[in-house]
Amino acid sequence: MTKSLFGSIDRIIGGGHGFKKAKMMVPVFYYFLFFFAFQKLEGLNPFVALGQRNFSPRWPIFWTEYTDYATAASLIIVFFVFASLTASFFWTQRIPRVLGFLGMLQYHAFTSSFGKPSHQLDLWLWVAFLLVFLPKNQRKFLLVFWAIQAFILLTYSMSGIGKIVMAFDQYFKGQATLFSPDAGVLHITTMLNRMQEPSLHGPLIVNYPLLGWIPLLLIVYLQFFSFVVAFRPSLHRVWAAALILFHVGTDLTGLSVFVAPSALFLVFLLGSPFQISKSVRRTILDLPGVSLIDRLRRSLT
Repeated sequence: MTKSLFGSIDRIIGGGHGFKKAKMMVPVFYYFLFFFAFQKLEGLNPFVALGQRNFSPRWPIFWTEYTDYATAASLIIVFFVFASLTASFFWTQRIPRVLGFLGMLQYHAFTSSFGKPSHQLDLWLWVAFLLVFLPKNQRKFLLVFWAIQAFILLTYSMSGIGKIVMAFDQYFKGQATLFSPDAGVLHITTMLNRMQEPSLHGPLIVNYPLLGWIPLLLIVYLQFFSFVVAFRPSLHRVWAAALILFHVGTDLTGLSVFVAPSALFLVFLLGSPFQISKSVRRTILDLPGVSLIDRLRRSLT
């Protein structure tokens, strides 16, 4: 099985035909990172105005205990801007990529130091860390790029697995599960009551439960099989577009806003250097579950 797994990875990387495109996409990550950091520079005064209320520094910014809050906030955001800018210009060198990661780490730790962690940029932090190890060797470069794709998709599969495990637990407890037709409504009303915020399309789904249930099942399907898609390059762009739409949907219903992961899909999967062009029929047959049904059908005929 291990041999077959590594064989699949070798086939994806191939003869290095995607190297040129992968090399073009990596700096785009740092351009996004700089743009995000620069936006935070615009909001520096509101950050400082928050004061030290509820500020309990995480370990990466332990040094903030030796300075005042306003100075610490300013240093963290300014360092994030210049570190990401340096990485954008000199991304082929390891030290600027290390600086980019450290800038991201400091900012992430800072935003997570106000009572609860901030998960918006978790994936960005891990991707910045993985890019530190980006080698110059063409094959290894592509291997690291693919590993980043696989890591991003794995986090979504973990979320999908968690939802299914929870559904079985709820079923055995006699509770409603995500397989119940009113699951979408229950989920949306629970989240909206918890957040106490208005929703643009939440009331529409409450009135028409199937509008929430069917997308919910599709979301679980997308998440559960995401890691499998890492090994199917023909689905990289399709899956990236679908997961971006998933985040757009959660935003429209007011459940959560996850803008940051969508940018990673744009960089690493929508522009995947391993994408294989196939006909619509072949792409559909590559879909997880559909491919299994097709193999069973052919074995029986």
